Amino acid sequence: MSFLLFLVTAISPINVLVGMFCKSCLTLPGCVHGTCSRPLECHCEPGWTGIFCSIPECKSGCHHQNGYCSKPGECKCKFGWQGENCTECSTLPGCQHGTCDEPLDCNCLNGWQGTFCSTPICAEGCVNGWCQNPGECHCKVGFRGQNCSECVPYPECEHGGCLNNEPWTCDCQTGYGGFTCNERLDWCERMAKSSNETKEQQICQNGGTCISVEQSDGNYRCQCSLGYTGKHCEQIAS
Repeated sequence: MSFLLFLVTAISPINVLVGMFCKSCLTLPGCVHGTCSRPLECHCEPGWTGIFCSIPECKSGCHHQNGYCSKPGECKCKFGWQGENCTECSTLPGCQHGTCDEPLDCNCLNGWQGTFCSTPICAEGCVNGWCQNPGECHCKVGFRGQNCSECVPYPECEHGGCLNNEPWTCDCQTGYGGFTCNERLDWCERMAKSSNETKEQQICQNGGTCISVEQSDGNYRCQCSLGYTGKHCEQIAS
């Protein structure tokens, strides 16, 4: 300010008047968008402010911290802000189903998860399924049921189910065997047929009866007649 006063006192009135007849005043040096009625003034034009009238007045309502302007009436948003008056935060680029409290946040809406809130949360208990929208449960190949928790066994698996919940397997129930669990396990009968003898004569001696044990193929026991003992009823009971 003292510098300006120096100019005023040091420069004669003749030197601060311009024009052919020296009737126009000279504005303050550095005055950008202003006029003068007296020498060294800088009266701002509409839409401009500041000592040198170089600062544009932004659009009314434009947030003073989140917005800016390069000419009067504008409202350009700084990075991370959006909206007509730059009062709304911008979400993280790529955020699909989220909101923000601060710039570049991505707070997921209900039913969505992930960095960009792009992964839907499937129905509760959906263990072998997928979903395109929250709350759904579409079963993967090889599974079925409301929550896709039931595996699909091998086609035509008669007396069995999935092994360790693996699809397309056929784990036989007790007493059954074969690729599709369609064979009844009666080891005594099959052994007797293979030799054209009765099962009692083939395996169990002295009138003993062969009984298949249905835990697995090949298990059996002999129910011995009175007075005999041993695995095959081959011993006389003492």
